[in-house]
Amino acid sequence: MSEEASGNNSAAGKRVKRSSSKYEAAEGNTLSIEQRLHPVSKTYNFTTNRLQFIQHKIMKVLWKNRFCWPFQKAVDAVELNIPDYYSVVKNPMDLGTVKRKLENFEYQMGDEALTDIRLVFDNCFLYNKPQDDIYSMAKDLE
Repeated sequence: MSEEASGNNSAAGKRVKRSSSKYEAAEGNTLSIEQRLHPVSKTYNFTTNRLQFIQHKIMKVLWKNRFCWPFQKAVDAVELNIPDYYSVVKNPMDLGTVKRKLENFEYQMGDEALTDIRLVFDNCFLYNKPQDDIYSMAKDLE
């Protein structure tokens, strides 16, 4: 008699999702804004030449640019006093998250990383006006 027929369900061959406290803050399960906006995704145990190029060349050049600092961490709408930010920007993204996802092998293909990088700038252009300083900073980085 098979295990399924006998009611003995084995976990062999089945994927089991395990919760991880790796990204929970040390005290009281309080998550940072980056962790709330960008929960841990699936990790891959490989990288591609294109992903390595994005991580070691493109991100390095972006990160060293003098106008990169506003895009290195997630927008904190409370701190910046922009309560409508998340109603306008539906898919927030920042370069710090892209960097973390590259380091943790969370991208399967280079196009995914490039799409996220592009999303950082698209969000900036969507929310801000062309006469705003942050808009011109994003244009310079782009």
